[in-house]
Amino acid sequence: LTADAHVAGVDLRYKNGNTGEGGLTIGTGRTLTIGDGTGFAPLLLNGSVGGSGTCAQSVVGGTIDFGAAEGLVLSGPNNYYGAWRPNLIKSVLAGSGGVTFAGGLSCDRMMSLELHQANVYTGGTVIESVGVRPMVNDAFAAGPVTVHGSVAHGGGIWVPDTSAMSLLPNALTLSGRGSYAYLVDTVSMQPPDYGALCVDRTLEASGAVTLAGPTLVRARGGATRLSFTGGIGGEGPLT
Repeated sequence: LTADAHVAGVDLRYKNGNTGEGGLTIGTGRTLTIGDGTGFAPLLLNGSVGGSGTCAQSVVGGTIDFGAAEGLVLSGPNNYYGAWRPNLIKSVLAGSGGVTFAGGLSCDRMMSLELHQANVYTGGTVIESVGVRPMVNDAFAAGPVTVHGSVAHGGGIWVPDTSAMSLLPNALTLSGRGSYAYLVDTVSMQPPDYGALCVDRTLEASGAVTLAGPTLVRARGGATRLSFTGGIGGEGPLT
């Protein structure tokens, strides 16, 4: 994208076979506005299974502005010869209607999405049925973040050891056991175990935390420290 543009939605779900950052590139200083300011403004991503190259999709550069609509980022599964690959957003996300990140249940693949920029949208963040990896501080902008749990496949925040995030200042509403459940066959389910919040590096959660139901939180690794300095309340319980 070499000039500013305004579209109803962006659908990359069937643009398979991308390698590296081959999904959508927005030029430096350019803005892609999605939606008409009402309802949802969709950005749909999906990878592929097997094949050559890195199986993932990326949106890179510039700014994606959802305007007054609620941004809906749908991130589908990626499986590259058995290795789980996240989709990547390396553009700044803007808008005033908040952003919902969602995925779906797959028979053998994980849904995950990395955010690589300090985003500036307002209106809050909702995470449904997908694991979102914030790779920098302020990846969730300044508003509250709600992670919705599910018996089968809920949402989750995963801060991997490759992330530069050290501070999560957002108010958090958490529930569930995380996003990484998958079907072993057509009738049985492996319970998710990554947690509604999972950290592989030291992190301070300085916003107020509300447990909207039974919630699993994980800090993995002997040197990892997760501290809640904004207080924890709500129904729970917390595991």
